Amino acid sequence: MSESLQLSSYSGFEGPEKKLEIDFKQVNDDGSTTWAQYPAPPSDKSQGLRGISIEKWRKLCSLVNCMILSSTSNEHFDSYVLSESSLFVYPQKFVMKTCGTTTLLACLECILEYGEECGLEVECCFYSRQKFIFPEKQRAPHTSFGAEVAFLNTHFVDGQGYALGEQTGDHWFLYHVDHSLGKPTVLRQDRTIELMMEDLDADVMKLFHLASHGPAPAATVDTDPRIEVARTAIRSLLPFDELFPGLLVDDHVFEPCGYSVNGLHNGAYMTVHVTPELAHSFVSFETNCTNLDPLLLLEWVTKRLKPGRVSLSVFADTAVGEGADARRILPIKVPGYRRRGRTHLELFPPRGHEDHSPYDVLFTTLVRAR
Repeated sequence: MSESLQLSSYSGFEGPEKKLEIDFKQVNDDGSTTWAQYPAPPSDKSQGLRGISIEKWRKLCSLVNCMILSSTSNEHFDSYVLSESSLFVYPQKFVMKTCGTTTLLACLECILEYGEECGLEVECCFYSRQKFIFPEKQRAPHTSFGAEVAFLNTHFVDGQGYALGEQTGDHWFLYHVDHSLGKPTVLRQDRTIELMMEDLDADVMKLFHLASHGPAPAATVDTDPRIEVARTAIRSLLPFDELFPGLLVDDHVFEPCGYSVNGLHNGAYMTVHVTPELAHSFVSFETNCTNLDPLLLLEWVTKRLKPGRVSLSVFADTAVGEGADARRILPIKVPGYRRRGRTHLELFPPRGHEDHSPYDVLFTTLVRAR
């Protein structure tokens, strides 16, 4: 893109992310199991996966075809802003999401090896993504969801794949493996909310283009001063403290356009990624904060970013938050939007092991009312 503001230019960047999340368990010498916990308790930087060196995380990212831009930590977990989205590392949880034509699943064997080095085994694994905008540009094994499932099944013998939503419209893919038999209900408190937005307001998207913040500096200038101007404008548009008081923020303004931010709020993460090209604008917002009302988040985000279409997924342990029964009848009403579809999925454990609570997934799509 040239330095003049060309919001309608077409570069074909794939905004929708692929996400790989793995919870690990530790089987102790006495036969007991230390399960992944949520909310995540405070931990030492050397504990579990947090003890993996930055050099090894860079190696893992190279397999995916992305790189680490910055990192931030608190007493619960480590956060990495990537050239293509985000990585979060807890002692017993790994979350990585990447956009573009990255090959996320190419890191699967590597992270499993890292877990083994830490004395950990897979407790559960989730792979998910929204439909691609440019599926023909993806590289193996991401050429189709069927190909992704086939690849995952080379590492797991009992995984299942699902498609939620409109097959001819907005839909979301999920692959799930559950090795959590015996995990106490009191430890099953995880919930992730994801918003995936397309066709966003052009005037709002201008803020994410450096060209809208003044002319380009001379070539001799090391750092473009427009970056800090854009950062200030974006943080004013998206005051995350309203949702997460005291949030620790690590963000990156991309040249010539785009924005990524990771937030750390005690043991919960928040991440937002903006692809602002008008022809195929896309924004994602994700958090595993269980105290946040999904409807409040929907209203907060749509009011500020004004997407033409938005998809909401809520993936949760059955008992957490509002609970599975409430999610089935959750009245999703957002001013200025109408619902197009809604899918609710319950993921039960393997046959013969129905004695612990399943996960449940809510996926719904909304469009701007005309």
